[in-house]
Amino acid sequence: VIVSFDGQAIYNSGQLPPLVGVLPAGFKAKLGVIRDGKPMSLNIVVESLPGNLENTVESAASSGPAQEGEVKRLNVQVGPLTAEARKQLHVNTGVLVLGVGVGSAAEAGIRPGDVILQVAQQQITSAADLQKLVAALPAGQPIPVLVRRGEGSFYLVLSLPH
Repeated sequence: VIVSFDGQAIYNSGQLPPLVGVLPAGFKAKLGVIRDGKPMSLNIVVESLPGNLENTVESAASSGPAQEGEVKRLNVQVGPLTAEARKQLHVNTGVLVLGVGVGSAAEAGIRPGDVILQVAQQQITSAADLQKLVAALPAGQPIPVLVRRGEGSFYLVLSLPH
């Protein structure tokens, strides 16, 4: 869980993207995290997203409607990854985010084109898998979500509604 970026405290997942997004590629910063319950400080270098990210998302979405689903509690539409998308993104599992409506997922920073790999440290393999897991999680508590965006994976934290 990220708790600070370059000396600035991070209280929610929506604070970090604007801080990082305005920085040039190559910018070096310290990232404060809590990993396995222990505070840590990491040295990072900000990188730019790959130019072919849109092509990867389009090819991932071209898998058709098989196994697509809406996760109503998150207000997201997800679908399976094609074999080509798995290879390009270097992932074996996960679901592609096809759409995001107003709600906790959008507030956490999840957006179309992201691949949800884990929720609450549980690996996601299908839309049904995600739906079942999210339905069982408690409301109002922070839930870590491992997301793959382009060539990078990172955690977002969201709080589920009742």
